[in-house]
Amino acid sequence: APHLSDIDYNFANTLFEQQNYEQAEKLYWSALGKSPTNIEVHETLNEFYWQLNQKDHFGRSYKLAIERMPANMSLRHAYIDSLISAGLFEQAQYVLTQALSVERTPQLLALQGRIAANYNQNSQSIDAFEQSLQQVYDVEVALNLIKILIMAEDYTKALTYITQAELVAPLHQLLIAYKGLCWQILGDERYEWLIDYQRYIGAYDIPVP
Repeated sequence: APHLSDIDYNFANTLFEQQNYEQAEKLYWSALGKSPTNIEVHETLNEFYWQLNQKDHFGRSYKLAIERMPANMSLRHAYIDSLISAGLFEQAQYVLTQALSVERTPQLLALQGRIAANYNQNSQSIDAFEQSLQQVYDVEVALNLIKILIMAEDYTKALTYITQAELVAPLHQLLIAYKGLCWQILGDERYEWLIDYQRYIGAYDIPVP
C-alpha cells in the first residue's frame, strides 16, 4: 500500500526506536507528502527534531504545509500549540497574528489567551478566553480562564465559570480544587465541607492480592 501515509509513519516510528534516525526522518517526510494535513505526523516529526536537538528544523513541516494550504486552520492551531509547548512565545505570537488575519477561530482565541497569560497580561488573557468560550464552549479553555481569574484575584467571577463548567464536567478534579481554593480565600464555610482533612485525609492499609 505505497499510497498510505500511515505505513510510512509507523515504519518511521519503528526506525526511530531502533535509532535509525536518518531513515526515520525520510519516512516522516514521505508520510507528510502523502498526507500533509496529518497533525499527528507533524507533531511527531517536530518532537523528533526537538529530541535530537535539531531545533533549526522545528516547525518547518508546519510552515511548508501552511504555505500550500493557508486556509487550513487546523495546521495553524497545531503549529502555534507546538510553539507554545516549546516555550517559543514570541514566534507563537507572530504565527498567531498571521492566523487571526485569516479567521478568528475559538481555538486561536484560546491560544491567544495562553500566550497573554505567559506574559502576565491577565486582562488580555481573560478577554481572549472569554471570546473563545462565547464561540464554542470547551472545558479546558474554561479551566485556563478560571486559573487566570484566580491569579487576578477575581474569585467571584472564577466561581461563576466553575459553576458553568460543572454542568459539563461535574466530577472534574481540577474544578473541585479551584472551587475549594476560591471558597477558602473568600472565607466561605463550604470550604470546610468540601475540603475536610479530618474526614478525608488519613493513613490506610490497602490489602493486596
